[in-house]
Amino acid sequence: RVQAMAKSYRTALLSLLVLTLLLLQSCDAAKGKKGKSKKNREPVAMGASKLAKYIKCEGCKAMSTNLFLQANTLLSEHKGRKKMGEEPVLELLETICNEGEKTGEWLNAIDVVGSSGELSLQMQVEGDETLFQSCSGSECQALVRVCDAVRTEAGESDIAEMIYRGHYMGSAEAFSDRICSKMTESCSEKAVLKEARIEEEFKAMDSKKWEAKKMTKMMKGMGMGAQMYDRENMAEMLEEQGGMDGMGGMGGMDGMDGMGGGTEETPPPP
Repeated sequence: RVQAMAKSYRTALLSLLVLTLLLLQSCDAAKGKKGKSKKNREPVAMGASKLAKYIKCEGCKAMSTNLFLQANTLLSEHKGRKKMGEEPVLELLETICNEGEKTGEWLNAIDVVGSSGELSLQMQVEGDETLFQSCSGSECQALVRVCDAVRTEAGESDIAEMIYRGHYMGSAEAFSDRICSKMTESCSEKAVLKEARIEEEFKAMDSKKWEAKKMTKMMKGMGMGAQMYDRENMAEMLEEQGGMDGMGGMGGMDGMDGMGGGTEETPPPP
């Protein structure tokens, strides 16, 4: 009888041990499957509002650099700050974030690069020509959101005064650092994208179609009936007139590269 009880005890203990081993294996398999699913998660499309969070620093630098270059162009055209006044600078600030227009077309020329981690921005060029795309995708729209946010947080009047008085206008880097690190919190910390996103393809437009698109938008803004012309007719008109450059210098971003620290500064007015 004692032997029978001992045998029964050993059998029960062995069964418990086998059950414990099976449970442990099951838990390990579940953990491995869970970890694998996270690691191999498919990239997802990211909307403009969410993407803007991950490009706010680089977007601020792009916006402020383009603003710096265009402000220096204004200074050259008006032959100094006294003759220029603040109004042209305020007008520039009002349109710097308007994609598809002369002052805001830089937005249409930038591609967001990277599927995860720290994302970067790249100006799209082919030889000496800047490439442009429609701003219908989430990447371009995210950049527009960043531009608007920077302009609002820094304050248009404060930026205009800084440009007019020549403060931090010694170089694009100094100007960008002032706006992105001091006047706003755009670069206080860089957001790192942990989940994978689907990168949008940069779909460059034909140069004639791009100029026609700009002209259409300009004409609509002026209350003219641009809708009566299709893009082919607009392109023909542009070709006959020598492109947008034949209409008062409404060309794209030619001359922006290599401008360095800009024009020679004149002392601010007393």
